[in-house]
Amino acid sequence: MTAQLIRASTDTHLWAKEFDRNVSDMLQLQAEVAQAVAHEIQAQVTPEEARRLAQAVALDPAVQDAYLLGRRHLEQGGVENFKKAISYFEQVIKSKPDYAPAYASLSSARADLDNLIPQSEEAIRIPAEKAVKLDPELGEGHAVLAGARFNAWNWTEAEAEFQRAVELNPDSAFVCACYGVFLATVGKFREAFAVLDHGIKANPMSSEIHGNYALVAYLGRRYDDAIAHALRALELEPQNVVSVIVLARTYTRQGKFDDAIALLEKSVFRGSAFLAEAYASAGRKTEAWKIVNSITAPEAAHLPWGSPAHISHWVINTGVLNGSLDLSIVRKVL
Repeated sequence: MTAQLIRASTDTHLWAKEFDRNVSDMLQLQAEVAQAVAHEIQAQVTPEEARRLAQAVALDPAVQDAYLLGRRHLEQGGVENFKKAISYFEQVIKSKPDYAPAYASLSSARADLDNLIPQSEEAIRIPAEKAVKLDPELGEGHAVLAGARFNAWNWTEAEAEFQRAVELNPDSAFVCACYGVFLATVGKFREAFAVLDHGIKANPMSSEIHGNYALVAYLGRRYDDAIAHALRALELEPQNVVSVIVLARTYTRQGKFDDAIALLEKSVFRGSAFLAEAYASAGRKTEAWKIVNSITAPEAAHLPWGSPAHISHWVINTGVLNGSLDLSIVRKVL
């Protein structure tokens, strides 16, 4: 391949260099090109950045493809995509058991799936710990381990892991997105927005960081910001499920019930607890109950697009039951 530097304002050719490598050295080639360009433009590369570039590993092309496909499904979101991502990451680990990013991604995929279909604590925590053990300097590894600590209610260790992740890779969209949500969850909104602002500046084309910014803005009741970033996230990745949920709930908070319902009805959330909540908020009790009864029916394989917490949230907060609540439903969903 040939790398070139061209001054865009004058279309002047500044520098060029050819690189000839084996396809299995693609990650190493990427690092080598980055180092060469940084040297040519006299960019200030931090010691940590230099270390990461120097540690690029060689991957078999099939293994690399499996990893990239897993990342793609993980970024798209949704039950089926998360399951496919998990399968791809497990393939990578089987072929290259010392590849730390695959363990970190596996933990992340299982954690995301856990929001929709319960996963064991060990299934999420163990690959996160393995990622950090294999590569203590992998920022994403510390970020997923932080998430596992947070889910276990160990918030002190979670924050320490997030801080280490930021030290190692402060520009990572994944690290900034996760840490921003954590900070908002513990009530540190000012710090959360600072982390997310930096993440967007470093990764303006990341649907993930815009989606998590929308979530934090929603939690902080900055609804206009939530809508703007959710729409941007969906523009970048139409299947960003977090942004669909945030956008629908923000519309509901603003009393735009028809907009929320229309959004959910044409998405993968049709027939979900989220749509039931939107129907209930709009006073459409019949449609809301139809979904709840479907989700809580004995023959239901699992709760589609909504955990028991989502249904219980609806039951408790919508105020539409008027004393007619079937306690067996509450026991099932709590």
